[in-house]
Amino acid sequence: MSLDNFFNKVETEEVEINEYEDEYPEYDTLYINDFGDGDTFKGEPRMSEIYEKTFEDKFTGQEITQNNIKLRVINHEDEEVFEAGIKLKTKADVQDIWKKSKLGTFIWSVAEVNDTPIKGNKLTNFNIKEFSDEINNMSNINIVIVSDEFENRSGEIIEYNLVKVTSIN
Repeated sequence: MSLDNFFNKVETEEVEINEYEDEYPEYDTLYINDFGDGDTFKGEPRMSEIYEKTFEDKFTGQEITQNNIKLRVINHEDEEVFEAGIKLKTKADVQDIWKKSKLGTFIWSVAEVNDTPIKGNKLTNFNIKEFSDEINNMSNINIVIVSDEFENRSGEIIEYNLVKVTSIN
């Protein structure tokens, strides 16, 4: 499958997103933090719609609302579901995406595998919904987990995992 049309001009349609947790309750769910640098997974990709998640901060006790999208990769052969939650700035379908963000790393890798390199380090007015629809039309992808880190304001080194696509089948 080619993503050239997406990265050049995308047409949209409303697609119902299935929640695989409900559809495949017998499958084991593996989360991004269960994986280490270089670990791989393959299966049918699914991206959720953007949703809000509200929770209580365990340090401050404040109620926090985040905007998220979920990437799932369903391996029917092994009956496993890989899941990665990705925080977003807003609930809007169109946002600016930075290359080093979790979603940015995923997008840039999809473009690279498709031989459609993205110039620059920021996508301006990127339509996440249209991109998700393209991902949901794919039958199989291979991913690799890449570990990264940053130093927070307190000087602590925070490690986190990113998802890169290595092939689209």
